[in-house]
Amino acid sequence: MLVRVGSNLTRLPVALGEAVSDSDAFWRVTLWGKPETGEQVSLLAQWARAPLFLLAALVVTGAMVLAKARRWIMLVFTAVSVGLVCTTPWPEQLGRYFTPLIPFLAIAAVAGLQR
Repeated sequence: MLVRVGSNLTRLPVALGEAVSDSDAFWRVTLWGKPETGEQVSLLAQWARAPLFLLAALVVTGAMVLAKARRWIMLVFTAVSVGLVCTTPWPEQLGRYFTPLIPFLAIAAVAGLQR
């Protein structure tokens, strides 16, 4: 269980960014200019995740802003949900599991951006 949670935690920043934005594939196509084929791994494909990490950082920053404002219900609900999602054995489905959390994550991202 600890290995599974650890593995899912390493994928969490990208999944949080995708929840308030679009998929990793969208960002790769946007920066690359065309769809990638096969198992193409390039430096540009890795850089395409940078916007997702930035958005995840905004979500975390916004969560801290909301915590300082004592908006506990939304934070506890989101934190417990993310914790439960991290225990699932299907890391490729993280985006699907975050779908019900999108409004809360988007509020946190906007609060982080506003700060």
